[in-house]
Amino acid sequence: ALYLAYFFWNKALSTLGSTRTSFLVNGQPVVTALGAIVFLGKPLSFHQVFGGLLMLSGYVLFFVPELSNKPLPLNNSLDVASNQEPLI
Repeated sequence: ALYLAYFFWNKALSTLGSTRTSFLVNGQPVVTALGAIVFLGKPLSFHQVFGGLLMLSGYVLFFVPELSNKPLPLNNSLDVASNQEPLI
């Protein structure tokens, strides 16, 4: 099991990069809770469900812009050569 964990961690590092991969570490409690339900038959409390939903919403906010093919808009307010007025 430890070998698989290191394998998937290194695969995620090479595929996603260090920033996105380090964000995935926060999902370990959710995976652990799901494993407790499936393998141990443990019930979930309201707080665990609420925390899991917060975690999943954070993942959506973090990863969905990365999944689209459109680049994120850049803030050019510090660009001296630009003809635009600063946004600030």
